[in-house]
Amino acid sequence: LQPLVDLAYWCVAGTPREGARGSRACSPLTSAPPPRAHPPPPPRRTRARRSNFVEVRRDASAAFAALSMNEEKAYNKHQHGAWLLEQGDPERALLAFSKAIFFCPERTASYSSRAACYVQLGDFRSAISNYRKVVLLDPDNLQAKSRLAGVLDAQGHVKLEEEQYAAAIPFFTEAIKMDHYQASFFLHRAMAHIRQHN
Repeated sequence: LQPLVDLAYWCVAGTPREGARGSRACSPLTSAPPPRAHPPPPPRRTRARRSNFVEVRRDASAAFAALSMNEEKAYNKHQHGAWLLEQGDPERALLAFSKAIFFCPERTASYSSRAACYVQLGDFRSAISNYRKVVLLDPDNLQAKSRLAGVLDAQGHVKLEEEQYAAAIPFFTEAIKMDHYQASFFLHRAMAHIRQHN
């Protein structure tokens, strides 16, 4: 009879009656609460992952060392080319600057110096190509833009001497875009237009 009394008290009060047998047990009308869920442990770094990480670091270190070595070679070749250019040997200097560019293609100084060699050799088209590369890599380089404008103007004069007036106008126009403070560029383009229509 006592268990029935305890059960009736539980149903009315919602809690076990004090002193009732099994008062610490869970309600016979409800199930036991689910066990508390714990987050899964983090995955352990396997030996394969560790070996891949070591290989990536080793490859990065090797790439950095190769980059530093190439930069050093590019610097040495550039310095040798500058010395040859000062000695009046633009042909050998041209080869040295080309090697410097091979080791470090982003080195603007080598392109600019190689363009100077082409100017001394009278190859204005190649000089223009190198100065354009400098401006492409360093758009804020005003000195390179000024030098490019000068070579463009010189190439325009070559076309004027060859009586290719229509071909000369684009060179003068680009020179004006590179350095619009030079009034002579406007004059030369006007001369090309006048001779073209005469």
